[in-house]
Order: sequence, then structure tokens, then C-alpha cells
Amino acid sequence: MSMSYPGGRVPRLGDRKAVDQSGQLVVKRQGRFGRVKEIVIPVHILDVSISGASLRAGREEEITPKQLALLDVGGDTGNVRVIWMRPEDESHVALGVQFLDPRPAFLPTLYRWLGRETALGPLDEG
Repeated sequence: MSMSYPGGRVPRLGDRKAVDQSGQLVVKRQGRFGRVKEIVIPVHILDVSISGASLRAGREEEITPKQLALLDVGGDTGNVRVIWMRPEDESHVALGVQFLDPRPAFLPTLYRWLGRETALGPLDEG
């Protein structure tokens, strides 16, 4: 039993925490004449873990499983892959994304949401 955590329970790497935050997925689509078009999809972040997140998006959005995208959280981004999708209601779809970057730019925000600020170590002020 660990004495470092309340109740002696050591959090697993995949522990999830419910959040109520906004973000966006940036998806690249191949356009005509080899051009790449970026599509910004507003998402609601439902819960997070250190390895991924559950999101909600509008059904009209063009999202597919295995799709690669950028997840933007407050201006900080990281590469993600859509792992699963399921209808949530008449106008929304829930989806799970896996974080692909070892240290995405939004990692400090995730740690704050997960209550793990100390995992970041001291922040340089200079």
C-alpha cells in the first residue's frame, strides 16, 4: 500500500477525470489540385486521461475512426488519433482520441485537470 496517495491508492496511468471544457479538432482534408484544407471542428471535452480524451462533436462534422487531427486546448495543440465513435443523441457524436505526442503542448493543462500539477516539477519563471 502506497502512503503517497490518499487512501494508499496509486492512480493508474489511464485514470480518467470528467472535465467540462471546450476545444477544437483541426482536421486536414485533401482538396482539389493537391491543396490541403484545414477544417476546424468545435468539440466539448468530456473527460481526459494522460493518454487520451473523450470528446463530443456535432453529427454534421466529418470525423472518422483512425483519423489523425490536432486537438487544440486553449491555444495549445497536440496530435491525436480518433480511436472510437458512437452516436450520442440526434445532433451529437461522442468520440475517443488517443494522444500521439509524448509531451503535447497542452500537457500542463491536462495535469491540472487530473490534479497532478506536481508531476510537472518546478516551472521556470525566466
